[in-house]
Amino acid sequence: MPVTDELGDVREGRYAKVEREQQWTVVYLPADARRAAEILDRYILGTCLRLRRVETNRDVVLKLGAVGTFCVTDLDRSFYSAVLGAPT
Repeated sequence: MPVTDELGDVREGRYAKVEREQQWTVVYLPADARRAAEILDRYILGTCLRLRRVETNRDVVLKLGAVGTFCVTDLDRSFYSAVLGAPT
């Protein structure tokens, strides 16, 4: 079934759907609030690829994903740094 997004582009396919991001602002955080994970996304220009770094208190997970699909691959730190262009 074709789907028309807010820019008027028609998309077709099994996973075609319009997604709307929602954000909220809070006046204060509860005293027991804590950060579960810090997520840093870097998008590779000219592609649909995204480098994602997820840091928790216990671990750092590095992933390469294709934005808009379900293709995600775990990476080692040296490959992540090479693609990102940052020192290891």
